Amino acid sequence: MSERNEHEHSIRFITTDYEELFRIPDGGTVLVTFPDRQFAEKCSYIDDYHMKVGTSVYHICQYAEILKQNGGHCEPEPETELTKAAWQLGHREYLMLERTDAGFRYEILTKDFLSRTQGQLDRPEWTVNQAREYVLNLAGLDHRSRFSVSYDMVKQKSRDVLKSSDVRNIEWVDSKYYPGMRTAEHTLTCKIRGEPFRLTYEVSKHDDGEGFVIHSDGKDIWDLMPEPELEKLEFTLSRAVTFGHWKKDIDQAETVEAVRDVRYGIWETENLNLTRDQIQELHEMIDRKEDTLTAAMKKESVLKQLGETKPENGEKKAPKRQKNQKEGERT
Repeated sequence: MSERNEHEHSIRFITTDYEELFRIPDGGTVLVTFPDRQFAEKCSYIDDYHMKVGTSVYHICQYAEILKQNGGHCEPEPETELTKAAWQLGHREYLMLERTDAGFRYEILTKDFLSRTQGQLDRPEWTVNQAREYVLNLAGLDHRSRFSVSYDMVKQKSRDVLKSSDVRNIEWVDSKYYPGMRTAEHTLTCKIRGEPFRLTYEVSKHDDGEGFVIHSDGKDIWDLMPEPELEKLEFTLSRAVTFGHWKKDIDQAETVEAVRDVRYGIWETENLNLTRDQIQELHEMIDRKEDTLTAAMKKESVLKQLGETKPENGEKKAPKRQKNQKEGERT
């Protein structure tokens, strides 16, 4: 095989004097080291004198000059021998990769350490680097720089970050409306990771839409929770407020007709902003309230009928036997 065929579409890395240092295949990665940082980059072949490194195109000599001017150097990225590895991708997302008996388990997280994508690769014969490149290509992140970071650190950060799912047992307490400010302020109680908290959920209407804020007593949830999770929590809180108002209407209904009016209201509302389970729970509450009021009405009717059979003066007649006994005493 000729030397030309051997190096077909391989990428050359040279010194500023055009001395060849090494070659990597098209799509391979290099480990770039500067005095203050180290990262891996994917490289793509353009022609014998140009290459794409990450998202930028360089002449091979231009790249050598950049490395030299900044006190850096590069080499073919060595294979990692770790069974668990993690990388930050261009100072943004994170990739976690763990070898398993079946292949690899992976997870991509946002810069806030929230899970974005996870899955399993049934490729036990692959190296860690091969698995990493496959996942990055699949996610469209193969152009990002790969900064090696601690797997355990990323794992712990992902556990520590406060998520909307950590807020449970949410119950609406009351609401206040400020028409002049076009603002509604709702108070709710909840448990955050098992600890009781009181939440203030405020919704403001603007000419271009709505805005919201969520605050908690103690450590403020607004500062602790990432924005995507706050948006999820806001949706949950809005449902809790809606559910709480319907529940209040049921509790305050004093007649069967009033309870039925609440049921009709639920049926006639096109967008309830409630889950199927919440709607089912409301109907069950209505059934119980209607049964209770119906039973009370029947009891009241029976007592009324019994009252109509009593003497007008309301006095009870003495038993006949006792009356005869008294007459005997007088004789």
